[in-house]
Amino acid sequence: MTLCCDNLGWLSVKCFAHTLQLYIRSAFDKVRSINHAIGSAKKLVTFFRKSVLASNELTQRQKQMGLPYHILHSNVVKDSQAKVLNITDKDWEVIQDIVPVLQPLYIATRVLCSEQYPTLSGVMPIVYSLLEIHLKT
Repeated sequence: MTLCCDNLGWLSVKCFAHTLQLYIRSAFDKVRSINHAIGSAKKLVTFFRKSVLASNELTQRQKQMGLPYHILHSNVVKDSQAKVLNITDKDWEVIQDIVPVLQPLYIATRVLCSEQYPTLSGVMPIVYSLLEIHLKT
């Protein structure tokens, strides 16, 4: 689609949600502590996903502790980066620090992906909100 617009000389507005996801992924790749924490979490999720016994045990423990049933979801990280099964205290700190940053980004992408044909008039308020309110340092 981008190539078609370029060849016709039309202005192309790329999918903002996808572009945002690419920037976030790129940022994660550049910050070693975040990359390591995500790798550790992915390894743990993969372990429970591949082991029926471990998955059943997790479900039982959630019931015993009176916790709601949760399914583990994996992050997209190369398997070679996910070297350890346990998540270190440092990894937990990194995860806790990035959750408040990722929450508005998650909401923004969910809103944009829920529309069949998002327009620039819908993207601009979201970008403004992210830059001026949620992600301002």
